[in-house]
Amino acid sequence: MGEVTKEKKLEEFKKVVVPAVFGVLAGAFSFFTGDVGAGVLMLVLAVLAQKYIFMMTKTGMSGRDWVSVVLTTFLWWFIAWTLLLSMS
Repeated sequence: MGEVTKEKKLEEFKKVVVPAVFGVLAGAFSFFTGDVGAGVLMLVLAVLAQKYIFMMTKTGMSGRDWVSVVLTTFLWWFIAWTLLLSMS
């Protein structure tokens, strides 16, 4: 097996952290607006915004990576929103 370079590790780290941050922000937005429709819209906008962020940072994305990004964003959105709802 080949060596994993530092740049590859950083790229994989970005593919996990950026969707997590966007998911938490979308979850907080969903909670503070109190409207499920606006929250889902924010989730969709967060996923679309990541496309441009990854293009600007020249991160190589495959179809499998996009599935991972969407799933990670959705899961963090749901976790953040659920935690905020249960704490209130």
